[in-house]
Amino acid sequence: MELAANGDLVDYVHGRGGGLPEAEARFLYRQLCQAVSYCHSVGVVHRDIKCDNVLLTENMDVKLGGKSVSLYVYVVHITSFLWLLVVDNIIFYLYINC
Repeated sequence: MELAANGDLVDYVHGRGGGLPEAEARFLYRQLCQAVSYCHSVGVVHRDIKCDNVLLTENMDVKLGGKSVSLYVYVVHITSFLWLLVVDNIIFYLYINC
């Protein structure tokens, strides 16, 4: 099991005096965006992205964590103007104005 040797982002920022240099903030933000993008690409929505759930490894790699905060989302294409969005067994109809 991987450990978040550098804790979460809140602790890390507070330990650095309450802020990060822009280059380091960009580096961490880019990794966070990639983690969220990956989750979305496999149909998972996180629902609780906050600094407490951004974990940092020994090599300063971002790991997105949290407890019971994700859900699967399915999108079904019905016709050119109707899509179904299924979130936790709730069906939403999306009408696209063509």
